[in-house]
Amino acid sequence: MSDQNQTLTEQEIQNVADMLARLPRGYLPQPIFWAVARLVTMPCMEVAPLRIVNGQLEIYLTQRPENDPHWPNGWHIPGTIIRSSDEEGSLKTGIERVLKDELEGLRCVSEPAFVTMKFWDVTRGRELDLVHYVLVETTDETKLDGKFFSVENLPESTLEHHKIMIPEIATAYRATL
Repeated sequence: MSDQNQTLTEQEIQNVADMLARLPRGYLPQPIFWAVARLVTMPCMEVAPLRIVNGQLEIYLTQRPENDPHWPNGWHIPGTIIRSSDEEGSLKTGIERVLKDELEGLRCVSEPAFVTMKFWDVTRGRELDLVHYVLVETTDETKLDGKFFSVENLPESTLEHHKIMIPEIATAYRATL
């Protein structure tokens, strides 16, 4: 094996492979997800909710939990990992999962618009981010898990790679006006 960090025996490798083969397609239990994310490129669907308030462009960010092993309390663009169980031939399932799971209390007033693709190393491993934005309206403030921020004034604890994406998202949206 060429990996200089390789310390597993052939039998240990086979044992891990046998255990992984027992998992169903799709969602991975979190400890396994964290381990796999370090080893392979994870495809991510990022959907940035945008709105205009008093002429200012705002983005809706959610906060990761304080016990998150990679970005504790970090503010981020809502997103999801694209799963092997998602609908084949389309990214619709991933986008729908973000809209359903992370944007409760918001009403989409546009279709998601593709902005860019990013391929980079982040804290948990390598990611391929498919970045979109969607225009939203607030439907019920009490249900919001995240907060809106001016795209010009993000929280200090915004994930570093999201700080790079957000100006690109804002530029892409403004180009449509």
